[in-house]
Amino acid sequence: MNIGEREKEILSIILKSKIITISKIAKEVQLSNKTVSESLKKIEKILENEDVSLVRKQNLGVYIEGDKEKVLKVLNQKNTSKIPNSKIERIQYLCFYVLTREEYFTQQELADLLFISKTTIEKDIQEVFRIFEHFNIRIEKINGKGSFVNLMEQEKRKLAIDLLYYFWGENWEIQEKNGSYFSNISGIPDFVTEFIDISIIGSISEVLQTFLFEEKISLTDISLQALILHISIAIDRLKDGHSLEIESIEEKELNQEWIQKLIRKLEETFDILIPNTEIQNIIIHFEMNNVDSKQSFQEPTNDSLISSMIQESIPLIDEKTLLGLVTHLEAAILRIKNGLSILNPFTNDVKNNFPISFDEAIIIKQKIDSAFNITTPEQEVAYIAVHIQAFKERQKEEYQQRISTLLVCSSGKGTAQLLAARLRRIFPEISVTRIISVQKLMSSEIEEDMIISTIPLTIEGRDVIKVSPILNDQEIKEIGLAINEQKVISRNFRNKEFSNLIQPEFIFIDEKMNSKEKVIEFIGNKLISEGYATREIISSAIEREELASTSFGNTATPHGSPKFVNQSVIVFLRLKEDILWGTNKVKYVFFICIKNESAEALEQIYDELLDIMEDTTKRIFRDGTKEELLMYMKEGI
Repeated sequence: MNIGEREKEILSIILKSKIITISKIAKEVQLSNKTVSESLKKIEKILENEDVSLVRKQNLGVYIEGDKEKVLKVLNQKNTSKIPNSKIERIQYLCFYVLTREEYFTQQELADLLFISKTTIEKDIQEVFRIFEHFNIRIEKINGKGSFVNLMEQEKRKLAIDLLYYFWGENWEIQEKNGSYFSNISGIPDFVTEFIDISIIGSISEVLQTFLFEEKISLTDISLQALILHISIAIDRLKDGHSLEIESIEEKELNQEWIQKLIRKLEETFDILIPNTEIQNIIIHFEMNNVDSKQSFQEPTNDSLISSMIQESIPLIDEKTLLGLVTHLEAAILRIKNGLSILNPFTNDVKNNFPISFDEAIIIKQKIDSAFNITTPEQEVAYIAVHIQAFKERQKEEYQQRISTLLVCSSGKGTAQLLAARLRRIFPEISVTRIISVQKLMSSEIEEDMIISTIPLTIEGRDVIKVSPILNDQEIKEIGLAINEQKVISRNFRNKEFSNLIQPEFIFIDEKMNSKEKVIEFIGNKLISEGYATREIISSAIEREELASTSFGNTATPHGSPKFVNQSVIVFLRLKEDILWGTNKVKYVFFICIKNESAEALEQIYDELLDIMEDTTKRIFRDGTKEELLMYMKEGI
């Protein structure tokens, strides 16, 4: 008989004590006396096989009698129990239990199922509700009956994939088999197999990747993982008698040789008959995710409408980004309408690192949702933000401020041009704006950042780098040092745009609040009373949170619409105790109250803010006074 993690924990506590009461054990493991008693019965049976006794004496307590080394051997056993013991495993278990439950369930029923107290199950089920809400799924509650998740078969499968990726998405790995490499997912607890047959994922991956190679079909890693999970769940559900009920497509689409080849292999491998509705769903996965997609059987989305929505949201967007976004959104709309899961392991990273682009993506999402009557998930919004950020990065490369350089040269024109070309090649950050002679220099004003000369030259108040026309290694080093110095000079520790937004009256320390709404109301009222914003700023910021949480890590960056802002400022609030904000426990809040800064200024403000937010683990954020935090955020010291 295997020992569970809970029993291991209780046995360890008993082993450390000469004798201990059930009440003390229950208090230490935060379980009820009844639950501890049930675990003690299991421990008693396990120890019988080791010739060790668990002694329970009324009004005295519990203790071990026998060879303690044998008890340690039991503690070192690998747990293969399907009943979860830790909090995170219980929540994972409950998510899948609730998903596959065909009738109403009660909290008492769940508490009995997992041998935990009603208080513990109440906390666990609250977390389950929160996770389901994250995927826009509502658990219905009816007094006297219990709770129930009312989902169609397609919705259940989609949620199952979302949950698998939510809990174990980082566990995908590449495995080698007979000289070939296949995707597989590891670390999924045994109890999940009660709901989904995880054991077939490796075989499905092998079938799929062999098929893709033979058919020369390209899928991204994320799309391949989604398809593997989809087929594994479909096979498991079909074996349990749960098939999809969706309108079938034309027979000629189902009978295409490429898809029939895959279906035959799946049916042969898993001894199952795959109906047309399931084949259609697999085709949809390929159509939505195939990099070199075959002609889609779906009607094309109105790309001119999508294009106009994007241009309204991002007026200066270039043609390359616009085309990429339109193509991406057309496929995304079809994926969402067909109930396909959208996996994005980088959603939080995108929100964290590209907040402006994510907000712009939210605006596009709202327009798309309204026009096509869909709900675009946060994972898809993050993909839209990546397209927008890529556009911005290209702009930065294109318009990146270079160090303007004056080249003074007495040599021939060809030699001067050769030197200029070498400078540009070796130092891309240099822009040689002028090449002039000494005579012409006398009648010119020098506005360039740096002066390089092939002749000895002294200019009052300016440094001149003397080089030979061929530019040797030592001269290259000197120019490199000068460029680095120039970069330092050109940037203050805190940029002016950001520093101007930090005001002493908007730094709040150790405020005690219990919800994000209370925080937003508190800050909003301060902004309104000081004339920085109108009263709509509060509802605007709360509505923005409903679209997608602004929290990441221990920090949140709420903000409302600029049309309700009278004057720009950034408000900082340190909470006395962490509060749940979206899926994160938040300690620090930066309320961004921005009116009409230019796009460049806005980028600089957010760059500085992100740098500061990375420092929230430092002592000054945990323990700093209002004055210390003001100086740190405003001046960097």
